[in-house]
Amino acid sequence: KRLLLFSKPTSNQKEEVDLHQLLRITTDWVQEAFPGYQIEFSTSFDERLPAVQADAKAMEHLFTNILKNAVEASGENCQIAISTTYQKNRKQVEIQIRDFGISMSDEIKHKIFDPFFSTKDNGTGLGLSICNEIIKAHDGSICFKKPQASAATIQQWDHNTNLGDIGSPAGTVCCITLPVS
Repeated sequence: KRLLLFSKPTSNQKEEVDLHQLLRITTDWVQEAFPGYQIEFSTSFDERLPAVQADAKAMEHLFTNILKNAVEASGENCQIAISTTYQKNRKQVEIQIRDFGISMSDEIKHKIFDPFFSTKDNGTGLGLSICNEIIKAHDGSICFKKPQASAATIQQWDHNTNLGDIGSPAGTVCCITLPVS
């Protein structure tokens, strides 16, 4: 099934999608999928965020995979920060998802979207490849970066805060951009 999804990651059925609602649904699913885990989601949603034209099922698959990977990188007691920003001048939205677990090494960063590449013992190596194809089909972009080490820990944050600046340099930040009409 995953291989079939990789070959055709989205349908041509695009509709207006409320990303905040989709992220809430996905975080609820992730909580249920990891029953023995203590998962704390912190969200900062830009209320100005418009709906995007997207394949809702494909976007749900994308967010599920990114959040699942974040939980698996973080372990049983994990924090995941999610923010959205509307960049009106660029006609795009940005979604940042940050975990505070094991950072992605520079050695694998260039391979993460390659089909069948995985660092997990039982991984198929299709998850991030499919995510990349979904984003391409939506004329967006996706990248992963290390958080910036900062002198001061940010205790309060909002949609203008770069999640890479929060607290410790541990973890990984996934940045997704999507165009708006």
